[in-house]
Amino acid sequence: MSQATLVAGRYQLGPSLGRGGMADVHAGLDVRLGREVAVKVLRSDLARDPSFRLRFEREAQNVAGLNHPGIVAVYDTGEVAAEGVGLPFIVMEYVSGSTLRDLLRVHGPMPPERACAVMADVCAALGYSHDSGVVHRDVKPANIMITPGDVVKVMDFGIARALTETGPALTGDMVIGTAQYLSPEQGLGQEVDARADVYAAGCVLFELLTGEPPFTADSPVAIVYQHVREDPPLLATLTPPGVVVSSELEAVVRRAMAKNPDNRYPTAADMRADLLRVLAGERPDAPAVLGEPDRDDTGRGWDTGRWTDPGRRRRRDDVGDTVETLVTPEIARSGSRRAGDAGRTGAHAAAAPARPRRKLALIGVVLAVLLGGGWWLLGPSDSEVPRLVGLSRDEAVRALADAGLAPILVPTPSPPDQVDRVVGSSPDVGQRVDEESAVTLRIGRGPGLVQVPLLVGRSPEAARVAAEGAGLVLTPVPRLRETSDPTEVGQVIGQDPVPGSLRPPGDAIELVVGQRRATLQVPDVVGRSRASAEATLEGVGLEVSVREVDSGGAPGTVVTVQPGVGTAVPRGTTVTVTAVREGSSPSSGAPSSGSGDGGSGSGGATEGGGDGSAGTSGTGDGSDTGDTGDGSGDDGFFDGLF
Repeated sequence: MSQATLVAGRYQLGPSLGRGGMADVHAGLDVRLGREVAVKVLRSDLARDPSFRLRFEREAQNVAGLNHPGIVAVYDTGEVAAEGVGLPFIVMEYVSGSTLRDLLRVHGPMPPERACAVMADVCAALGYSHDSGVVHRDVKPANIMITPGDVVKVMDFGIARALTETGPALTGDMVIGTAQYLSPEQGLGQEVDARADVYAAGCVLFELLTGEPPFTADSPVAIVYQHVREDPPLLATLTPPGVVVSSELEAVVRRAMAKNPDNRYPTAADMRADLLRVLAGERPDAPAVLGEPDRDDTGRGWDTGRWTDPGRRRRRDDVGDTVETLVTPEIARSGSRRAGDAGRTGAHAAAAPARPRRKLALIGVVLAVLLGGGWWLLGPSDSEVPRLVGLSRDEAVRALADAGLAPILVPTPSPPDQVDRVVGSSPDVGQRVDEESAVTLRIGRGPGLVQVPLLVGRSPEAARVAAEGAGLVLTPVPRLRETSDPTEVGQVIGQDPVPGSLRPPGDAIELVVGQRRATLQVPDVVGRSRASAEATLEGVGLEVSVREVDSGGAPGTVVTVQPGVGTAVPRGTTVTVTAVREGSSPSSGAPSSGSGDGGSGSGGATEGGGDGSAGTSGTGDGSDTGDTGDGSGDDGFFDGLF
């Protein structure tokens, strides 16, 4: 599509930002609001499929309802005619920065703390989209961007879903690059839900920590097979030298990548909570090693209706015997070596050496039950959540430890005087919970960023209320912009910064308010020279278009204007000036001579006199009704026609 194209009469296409397997993305300018946008246009070959078009448009409309600082905003959708077909398009927030794919290519793996923080923000965006009923289905490093302001943005919601709903295509350009993050249920063509995004997020976290995806092969089909049947390698076997991935973080990755959706985090919010626990040095909810159902003698799991998960194995001769193996770097490395010898990979290889210890473990379990049987029969004790709000972080942690409870620290925006103090907790004070239960402490970290609300379409007063409700203010004087749309007069038609962006509390928003276009009267320039008329019209703020004729007045003079003289028009209106072409014969309405065409005839009239009519043939018989000898003449209308 040409860069000169004005999409929907509003979006000026700029240079191409990229071409994917499904769409072309252009930089663009919203000429109405004066803001940069990105315009994604569906490929023409896909747009020719009516069912695909309907799905794409439905998804685009769903995504347009998402409004989250971690999601690239969708401003508009529509259709543009090109290449003989209507092409659906999506107008999105223009985001500068680098994708995780680009960062990995340039800088390699991220430090574990940085990877956790990035994926916690990704999970926050995914959790919001899931709550809004939208499953991304194409979470991958190329669809996650980090801005220069260190804001994580998730892109391309909805479009991948429209593609995958056409069927489980496992070959061709549309799957390459996506197959590496495909959930097992997607690979089998089964129905998927938000937990497919959790699996993909686990794959992305794996790649951020190691620099490579969990599974690689020569073809997308082979990669999908590994997602369905194989366990991913242990992180400790792939991380760069000197980088230590804790067993807690290993547990988070492996729970997110569980083959069985029921064994994964139920929601992206749950995965985010575990990532925050790891960042705070706390124990995550994810066990170090996940359990898996028994496999049959053929080794099949999925095709017999069973699911396999990395980390814990059971054999038929070990019924009722479930032993957890803690993943440590030492065990991981030794397990990887054994895996190479035995043809197995990942946690399965690491779990194999634990089998000789199972009897000892069972004895320990039995002794624990016997020695603590009375407590077990009576059930666990409970604790009361103490008063925590207002305490310092250290005081709150000690209070929870005294009550037999475990803290989860979550940094939260707060006033400056509440930095490092508890501004909220959950469960509430006084509530009784099981001993060793987790209590979330929201620790103040000072003023945070707030999201700019959408103010376009409101009255200035309503916009002020909405801005103040979000913790922002308006500039004292709005910017005015003339509009020809009467519904926009007196309403907010633009704002800076754009909706969805993040700003410090108390920051100012500048409104753009629609103003009725000023009108003026078309001045009288009839009879003036063309140059004088153009100068007069342009001087009062009108545009000029000139039409030349061969007669009607003196050469070079204006004979008419349209709209007519005195008409009220908006500033900038184009006025069409009709002027007599230079070099044309003058035609003022008086006869230029008394003689007819055939001046030799006796009827040729002299100037101002003569005894007969001016004949056209020169016969002078006076029978024509031409110019009479009284000098009145014609008005020149027929000059040059005969």
